[in-house]
Amino acid sequence: AGSYTLQAYLLEAYQQPLLQVAGPLFSEPITIKDGSRHAPDFKQLSIDTKNGLVKVGYQLWPFDFFSFSRPEYHHRATISIVWEASDTLQPNQRLLIKLVGPDGRTFESLTPEGNLKLFMVEAYWPAGLYRLKAEIVQGDEVLGQSLSAPFISVKNGQRQFTLPLMAHQLDANFYHYIKLAGYDLPDTRVEPGENLSVFVHWQSLQIVNASPKVFNHLYDMGNQLWASFDHVLPPYYGGAIMWVPGEFVSDGYTIPIASDVPEGIYTLRVGLFLPMGEDAWVPLSLINDGQVSDVTYVTLGPIKIGSAPADVLALNADPQYPRDDRLGEVIKLKGYDLAASPETQALKLTLYWESLAPTEKDYTTFLHLQNEQGQVVAQKDSPPAGGAYPTSLWDAGEIIKDEIVLPISDSVSAGNYALLVGMYDFNTGERLHIPASLDNAIHLTLFESENLLP
Repeated sequence: AGSYTLQAYLLEAYQQPLLQVAGPLFSEPITIKDGSRHAPDFKQLSIDTKNGLVKVGYQLWPFDFFSFSRPEYHHRATISIVWEASDTLQPNQRLLIKLVGPDGRTFESLTPEGNLKLFMVEAYWPAGLYRLKAEIVQGDEVLGQSLSAPFISVKNGQRQFTLPLMAHQLDANFYHYIKLAGYDLPDTRVEPGENLSVFVHWQSLQIVNASPKVFNHLYDMGNQLWASFDHVLPPYYGGAIMWVPGEFVSDGYTIPIASDVPEGIYTLRVGLFLPMGEDAWVPLSLINDGQVSDVTYVTLGPIKIGSAPADVLALNADPQYPRDDRLGEVIKLKGYDLAASPETQALKLTLYWESLAPTEKDYTTFLHLQNEQGQVVAQKDSPPAGGAYPTSLWDAGEIIKDEIVLPISDSVSAGNYALLVGMYDFNTGERLHIPASLDNAIHLTLFESENLLP
């Protein structure tokens, strides 16, 4: 019981260490008529100064009357310490209360005045036992000091500030709050009724005083939604509020795939929702070229659920022109069909690819029409089967039908032309190796100009 003063302070939360930028915002006297029936058990420190011995009592607040263990504090927790001095200090003297970490570093109070000292645990505080340090100062001179025994414990965990290993790197900036650095899909092939495992790697771009949610939407190639899974960012006792700028946080989870989901190729759209009031969530937009875009997700995948699309498989392939060309160790060209379409001024080519072994890369088919000087006069680059069945999902033994229409310009002059085909990694431009080919291209056939489009 007694008279007290209630004060509020404003802290700068977007940098570390924390700074008091305003305060007190208000200062109101209050009276507690019926206080605690138990007197706090103040621990004592003795400070020897040239003016004599000063005793300082301190205690955690709320008062801990009995405990077998030291109180534990985590990132963003507030440590409140009440103190009192047995002797009145001289008018030009001050008593400073600080915390000393396990590595000897000292941490200042956020409230320099008054008998209540507040400390907020920040991310850079080392884990371990902490002591209280009391100093009596006069100007810049320390007249005396005393250090307590360890009385609290900080449980800050290890944080990662280097880019973790991942199969797919991204640089998706969600509204300058959080960046999606990349992801891993341990298995891009699942069956209906199974779970899809996902690992995404986030990076905090600033302190986020909110708890965004992750949304995961599974779409087929026809842009139809088949599964949805939302969850709070880790750690699950605090979410992104507990992150610090620059930190990488890995998030692993599984998405249930219903047993009635049709077999085929899918992609996973991942983004962030930000809470905006009760039961209201707003998706965070991506930043592109420094500007806020209308896009609110990134696409992960592709993912194969069940078997391949039936319309791209050639179970009984009988190509018009058989071939036996290997592309690296993963793909073989079994042959092709070729037809001309004078009405559309185009060549129609159907390639029959055989998967020899699984690959993690999604290759692109290139088709070039070259003149006698080696110049490309017409070309068409596209993923096999128009992107309906990416090469990273091919299973060994499958034969994939790849239909390509190559427009021929009226400007193509008389002469002889060669038709070349191959595959390359879209991200690097590197072509799959073809034995006995200097340019890693398969020379399919030669044309005379008058027979190109009869």
